[in-house]
Amino acid sequence: MNRTMSSCYFACSCCLLMALAGPGLAHVVLLPLGDSITQAEYHSGIPDQQRPSYRDPLQTLLTNAGIGFDFVGSHTDYCQSGPLPPPVGFPSAGFDPDHEGHWGWTADEIVDGGPVISSCAGGTAGSGKLSDWIPNYPAIPDLVLLHIGTNDIIQGLPPGHTTGVQDLTPAQIAEIKSDIESIITTLKTISNPNLTILLANLIPGTLIDLEVQAVNAEIAMIALADPMVTLVDQYSGFDANTSTYDGVHPNMAGEMHMADRWFTAIQQVTVPEPGAWVCCGMLAFFAAVKKVRLGDRK
Repeated sequence: MNRTMSSCYFACSCCLLMALAGPGLAHVVLLPLGDSITQAEYHSGIPDQQRPSYRDPLQTLLTNAGIGFDFVGSHTDYCQSGPLPPPVGFPSAGFDPDHEGHWGWTADEIVDGGPVISSCAGGTAGSGKLSDWIPNYPAIPDLVLLHIGTNDIIQGLPPGHTTGVQDLTPAQIAEIKSDIESIITTLKTISNPNLTILLANLIPGTLIDLEVQAVNAEIAMIALADPMVTLVDQYSGFDANTSTYDGVHPNMAGEMHMADRWFTAIQQVTVPEPGAWVCCGMLAFFAAVKKVRLGDRK
């Protein structure tokens, strides 16, 4: 076997081993973006409302899989709905608290800026708007974890809404879709050519399931039309009766469900370390050399 062929086989083996090694070779910067489902709540007197959001079990899954990561966001607060703040170290040692979850905000408020939420007491729903936050992140996001639209639905319902009727008008649904598209347009200003937006369809709510299904159909269309957007199915398999503590916000089971779905999506788009590109570059180079030499043998 000549040296060119040996080098080519070595490069092939190198790339194969890297592929088999999988996500342990990855490091991703994650932007968790959304509303209260992303931010989570801490109520010192109600255990069911001492929730760190899906971000805590997701961090565990990433760590156990050997995927290096960094959460980024403009704040670290929970919505503090009780008299006391979360204890130091909540929810666990080493938890990365950065996020872009904004309690009570709608999709258009992520783009244009939203209100201070008084129910968050000593905590905060955050402030500012997406275009202001992006330049100030300490690292450039690789992946955005976007779950937004629940408050748009709730705030758009008419008085006397019942669970058996889909009560959003076509115009309201179209507006929610347009506002989510505006978020995606703003996210594309992030200076990362390989940015991927993981767009979740909405988890169900006990009183808004028909509305969620209607909005989710539009979310699926957004993902289908945009190559930078990947749909993450958070809806299927999520039981709002058993996986939320109030019909809207996930309990522990709900957070695990969301973390699992995000984790599966992240695994499919993890970023190889530079060495992987170097080795695969070697493969391409030696394959080209081999092709030229074989082509000379006419």
